[in-house]
Amino acid sequence: MGNGERASFRAPLRTKYISNFGVGKLVNISEGGLLLSEVEFDENYITVMFSLPRYPIFSKLTDHLIRFIKSEDIHFDIIKVDVAKAWRSGDKCGVSYLSLDSKDEQLILNYCAKISKNLPYVLNLFESEENSERLFKCINLLGHNIDDMSLDGLRSRLLHDYTHMS
Repeated sequence: MGNGERASFRAPLRTKYISNFGVGKLVNISEGGLLLSEVEFDENYITVMFSLPRYPIFSKLTDHLIRFIKSEDIHFDIIKVDVAKAWRSGDKCGVSYLSLDSKDEQLILNYCAKISKNLPYVLNLFESEENSERLFKCINLLGHNIDDMSLDGLRSRLLHDYTHMS
């Protein structure tokens, strides 16, 4: 790897995590570690626990299936892992896994792979008015509330996520 290259692909994961120091926000995840926000620990390592969604690959879902799938239908896995502080900047902290078992590692790799397929797919849906129902459903399944932000704001957020994945 050359200078400035990331060790691993990172995928957005906006959820809360629980640690032995309280609750914070998880910003993204990779096979190498996590980006945490609202971090309140001064130790070199902590144990964190968070939920990881098992998204389908949206492009493989039929129109009928996507119409009826609900966010409650998405299965979540709970991951609990010890992490070590790699760097800190303001309220954000990059941490690396100390003890990730092979099952959890595979769940993380699967999540990242599905996000790498779903984000470009959803961004392409913005280009077609005839896919608006599918677009709104996919945005909702990804955990974004379409009532909290304009369509342009959602597109910008997804584009930011996509451009910051690698």
